[in-house]
Amino acid sequence: MMEVLNRVKNLQVVDEFLTFLGIYDDVKRERALKKLLLKEKEKIKGKTVVEAGAGFGIFSEWMKKLGARKVYAVESNPLVYEVLKEKREITPVLSTIEEFEPPEKIDVLFHEFYGPMLYDESLAALERLKFSPEWVIPDGGRLLCGVVNVKDKVVKDRVLQAFAGVLITDLFPWIRKVPLTIPVAVWKYGEGLRILNCEVPEEGNFVVFGMEIWHEKNFVCSSLTCTNWPLVWTPRLGRRFKLSFEWKDGITEVLFEWET
Repeated sequence: MMEVLNRVKNLQVVDEFLTFLGIYDDVKRERALKKLLLKEKEKIKGKTVVEAGAGFGIFSEWMKKLGARKVYAVESNPLVYEVLKEKREITPVLSTIEEFEPPEKIDVLFHEFYGPMLYDESLAALERLKFSPEWVIPDGGRLLCGVVNVKDKVVKDRVLQAFAGVLITDLFPWIRKVPLTIPVAVWKYGEGLRILNCEVPEEGNFVVFGMEIWHEKNFVCSSLTCTNWPLVWTPRLGRRFKLSFEWKDGITEVLFEWET
């Protein structure tokens, strides 16, 4: 994990820039999303497209290679934007996607605004667009969970009580072996987020959450296969929990608590 250790100006901007460096280590994620765009080539060829949260523009360049007439690479981080400006085949835009007002009709919007808990991060921004793309790729996703009973030599049940109601990313190596079979939430562009009514089994001390990306009812990738999105765990304190999300300052925060 990369982090800034000393006091610097614009810490959030620099920290976000470091995040992008880590994202590009996830080769499986890049392959899965490029494969999806290749499958949707006919929607892209000769069309005007937007990449929301473009980062270093890898997918913007890929859509240009697939025949897009014009590609707007929309990115809000000023350091990343300086990298985008060096790429001549695409049109970089310094903006959040919800504030972007394109000068022409947009045919396709590509994004990867999924968070570890599916709807956290920036999926809600797609409901605040100032334009109406004909196609959004990818257009769906799911949040799943599973329960496991783990006896750790150090992290005993007494220690876990300190994390009551806390959602924590990764940490333990066993987390990626937990079967995620219980649907928790579903998101579909144009329909929004739907939190499902679910219960977890009693025979475990950890609940693990992971998200999946879907497009037109086809699986694309998940937290289990694409490590850019970490899995999330919390001590199991019951069978039912409350989950919701709150849009704040351009990002969606997770609200989570166990029902008593």
